[in-house]
Amino acid sequence: MITFSNIKMLVLDVDGTLTDGIYQISEKNGMVTKSFYTRDFYAIQKVMSVIRFVLIVTQSHDVVITSQIQRIVGHSQIWETMLNYESLKIFTGIDDKEKCISSELLDRKLGWDNVAYMGDAENDLPPMKKALFTGCPADAIEEVKENANYISDFPGGRGAVYDFCMKIYNENNKENV
Repeated sequence: MITFSNIKMLVLDVDGTLTDGIYQISEKNGMVTKSFYTRDFYAIQKVMSVIRFVLIVTQSHDVVITSQIQRIVGHSQIWETMLNYESLKIFTGIDDKEKCISSELLDRKLGWDNVAYMGDAENDLPPMKKALFTGCPADAIEEVKENANYISDFPGGRGAVYDFCMKIYNENNKENV
């Protein structure tokens, strides 16, 4: 049985999880764009009231997620505080997500039994196999679904992160009544 109050760190993949995994590239200047679901970020903020840290870890080298977070920070004191106090960290260009997360866990004196992880593809499997609670979007690959504790009814970039975060938030609140 999972004790949700043990979760101290939420780790999220970007492409296929926070986004629908589709890259749009401008013919004129090669600019990459991605779509994000607003409610996902609302739920991340909400779950931060019951956990301490959020890591966003992506293999992608583009700066779209960093730009999205900076946009939110520009309109929200809560997000600015999370970023300034390193409660929220973004890692791009990460080939070995497990190693990146392990380093952050060590720095924060936490273990994998404190991690909730959501991803959708092959490179998410190593950290998923170690995390306490794992989730994936409805459109994740089969092998990820087989390794997830929670499969959202929603696809990546369309509410899966919202669903996963609210599951953690609600279960944590049930335990602490």
